Amino acid sequence: MKKATRQFTKNHNITLVLKTIFQQTAVSRAEVARITRLTRTTVSDIVGALIEEGLVHEVGVGESLGGKRPMLVAIEKDARVILCMDLSRRGFRGALVNLRGEILERTNGGREHYRGEAALQQVFAQLDNLVEKTSQPILGIGIGTPGLIDTREGVVRRAVNLDWNDLPLKKILSERYHLPVHVANDSHVAALAEYSYGELRDVPNLVVVKAGEGIGSGIVLGGKIFYGDGFAAGEIGHLVVGDNGLLCTCGNYGCLETEAGTRAILQRAANLVEQHPGVLPQANPNAKLNLEDVHQAFLAGVPQVTELVSAAARALGVAIANLIGVLDMQQVILSGEITELGEPFLDLVRQQARRRVLSDMVENTTLRLSSLGADHVLLGASALVLSQELELP
Repeated sequence: MKKATRQFTKNHNITLVLKTIFQQTAVSRAEVARITRLTRTTVSDIVGALIEEGLVHEVGVGESLGGKRPMLVAIEKDARVILCMDLSRRGFRGALVNLRGEILERTNGGREHYRGEAALQQVFAQLDNLVEKTSQPILGIGIGTPGLIDTREGVVRRAVNLDWNDLPLKKILSERYHLPVHVANDSHVAALAEYSYGELRDVPNLVVVKAGEGIGSGIVLGGKIFYGDGFAAGEIGHLVVGDNGLLCTCGNYGCLETEAGTRAILQRAANLVEQHPGVLPQANPNAKLNLEDVHQAFLAGVPQVTELVSAAARALGVAIANLIGVLDMQQVILSGEITELGEPFLDLVRQQARRRVLSDMVENTTLRLSSLGADHVLLGASALVLSQELELP
């Protein structure tokens, strides 16, 4: 028992020192000791071991506080790389990411909609490509995927759009690549990305609403992802928000995804063009409609498009109001492809949410667009591995 206690204390101290160095641009051993309240000898020994592992390096000397100028240390950001996959978009996307969340290499499967075994093979293909692109030690594999994910076991319980049911993705990838593998819902890791790398980094409580073809939300409480008892916390895409709505892939009618998902918006826009040729004059007649076409018509004040976009904002505002009311979150971030509609769309969502929440609550709540762009799931997948393997940030 004493040996186990000593080992626990040692591991705790190593994590504490590494985390302290990670949170600074550069820091002296004495400053690390002051912050962590560990002895200078303990800090010096741990830093020495981390330098031997290549995780930390000396970066020069700092200013003197009356004595010898101290040697500064910092995280060696390229000491390890993380293989990351975003399965939330057509074609999937992969990246090699370093310890500071910098993307070093990318892969992209185009716009094909992979399902079932073909989807798994595409994951293999992109991960194989990334492995070939690096000679650096790999810390692990992080996967952000749509669906209900058992994060403890790494099993995709149900991903409707990928046609995966009870897929042991962690086991499959671990056996193929012989690396640590961590799998979580794409909206959950998007929230972790905001906490780790976004404008609100280190804000302990926040919620991210990720809206693309699918819609979900991720909740960070006390700096940790809140998964819920059944791993489905924040699964708002299949909440019914519209009476007499369209049939959803889940089997219900009027789900949020059928009202405010990008696929639903583009389908309605295509129907408009069919009924009213020329309603989207800037759209390329030889190409498939995209969100930029809708965005430009919305900015131009085309009445039919304004009505379409306002309906999507109304549905999304209802869902966000419910999140604010239940969670009392003061930081709400909108991310995903829907953000291509810009600040005017966000203003409509904000207005709808404000109408449905107690004024005292909404006055203290900020709703903003993500600053991470299209890489939010990739960065979240890297943050997932960092948190699980090194307990960072």
